[in-house]
Amino acid sequence: MNHHADKTIISESSSMKAETGFYGTIIELHSCPACGAAASRAIS
Repeated sequence: MNHHADKTIISESSSMKAETGFYGTIIELHSCPACGAAASRAIS
């Protein structure tokens, strides 16, 4: 799979602010150029 993009998901959770320094999670998006399959995962 090829890395396609990073997306920030904004959250209002105060516990997330304390852990990450901002209100959000970054999601990695990947896609396969051969078959078109896509996958995503949260970056910790």
